[in-house]
Amino acid sequence: ALVVTKADILPGFSSESQTVLISAEDERFFAEDYEVFLDRVLTSNKIASNSTWAGAVRDILVKLKEFLKVVVGRTLDFQIFFVSSTGEEPEKIGTDVGRSIYKPPSKMHPVGIREPYYWILKSIRRSRRVSRIRTLAKYVAILSLIWVGVFSLPHLYHFQWILHRTTRLEYNILAQHSGSRASATSEERKRIKSAYRKYQNSWTVKWLFDRFLVPAEAIWSMYNRDLQSEQIRKLDQVIHGVTVIVQDTAQWPKIDQSTDSLRLTPRLVGLEATLNGFHQGDSTSVLFVRSGRVLKLWGLFKGTLLNPSDTAWNKIVKQVEGDKSLYGKSLSAAEIGMGEALTQAASARQQIVEETQTVQKASDKFEELIATIKEHRGNPEYLLVTAVEELKKLKGKLAGDPTRQEDVQRIKSYLAQANNFIKKRQTYTFTLTSCPEDHHVHIHVKKGGKTGEWLEGQQLFPGDQFTITWQAGDHIVIALDEKHVGQRKESWGKKSTDKVELKKRLAIFDLDGTVAFPLGAAIGVSCEKDLKAMLPRF
Repeated sequence: ALVVTKADILPGFSSESQTVLISAEDERFFAEDYEVFLDRVLTSNKIASNSTWAGAVRDILVKLKEFLKVVVGRTLDFQIFFVSSTGEEPEKIGTDVGRSIYKPPSKMHPVGIREPYYWILKSIRRSRRVSRIRTLAKYVAILSLIWVGVFSLPHLYHFQWILHRTTRLEYNILAQHSGSRASATSEERKRIKSAYRKYQNSWTVKWLFDRFLVPAEAIWSMYNRDLQSEQIRKLDQVIHGVTVIVQDTAQWPKIDQSTDSLRLTPRLVGLEATLNGFHQGDSTSVLFVRSGRVLKLWGLFKGTLLNPSDTAWNKIVKQVEGDKSLYGKSLSAAEIGMGEALTQAASARQQIVEETQTVQKASDKFEELIATIKEHRGNPEYLLVTAVEELKKLKGKLAGDPTRQEDVQRIKSYLAQANNFIKKRQTYTFTLTSCPEDHHVHIHVKKGGKTGEWLEGQQLFPGDQFTITWQAGDHIVIALDEKHVGQRKESWGKKSTDKVELKKRLAIFDLDGTVAFPLGAAIGVSCEKDLKAMLPRF
């Protein structure tokens, strides 16, 4: 701290409030360099409010410039005090060599004497607290180092020895086969499997690094599956053999009327025996689970041959769908093929009933659809898209019923009208009925939404007629351009004030009426023909 004594002789010094130069809220001043510090002190409300005192403070800070330049900007633990033992400006009674002689006042009331002592006592207390904290920090650092050392030992043992030894063996083996696991021999895969099993059995891994057990088990299972892949391929071949039998009704087992049981050919007996051979051992293995699913379906199939009812076939279909839902991607291609073959066999048995029901439903649907089409008479999107799709579906369902041929012909007539409108490129004549003042319009059609060129020499003003050739799926591009003056040349739509592209499949209907542009302008267009009158009808 810097203490300025005999402050009572400084111009403007008069009260206790002037003892401390920098208040607590302005402590940040000490963080600046000398010039900024001086400026902020003199412009602060506390100093600037008293111009006489501000001048005295400035003189002192300027005289102490070299000292303050060393202090400010380096520490916040600094203060400047102004103190007086008399408390008021003394009376000057004479001069001596190099100094003035003052007479003390009759009554003395010291100003600012306590503040410097309070400040230094607080600094001492703070220093002691910092010292204690530093001592505590030293012990914490020592304990932390001890803890880091103790904690690191099992990690070093795990990562640098146990895990490294296991992964290094796998890496060295796969490196000999360019990283391809499929190229490794069975013996090499067994060595890797053994290494990962040994890693899993380590007490260090079980107690401290148990989160590594799951991925280690996954890797072990991966190599285990590789070793089983050959047997799995054999199992899938057997499943394919069963599928071939299901697909060929001539190979289905026949019923022995004398015993009410199925007569199995030697081939079927061999397939069943092989499937039962795979369905042994570890109940969680792929071989066990997959062969179990196939045996279940094969048993339902044989039961259906003995009792060919709708319920029996439905059980097969539900079992196939249940396997797909429950096992999903774990089903092999051979299993999926067998399921599809069984489902197709069930579908063939139900085809006659379903065809009859389909025709009846289609007839009811056709009558409902006619009524709906009449309700949507002015809706081109419905009449040319939705209704067409529905009618195409109904046409296929009704075609097989001789009693509904009249309805089929009506559908064909409607579809022909729709195709004539949608698939045939036709010419339409329009009139530009309105356009913003001092503007004109350019227009062209992009075939299939991809190609199209602006027509040079065609500027459309209100009252002008124009023709376009359009087919469903073509985009209609409209450019709004202002009157060309001066050096600006006509670009025939390539550069314009505003532009809009009608992209809907039935854009011709969007052109007939009011067309709005992105920037807010709008034009009116009227088709010579009644487009809605051209829509198909019954």
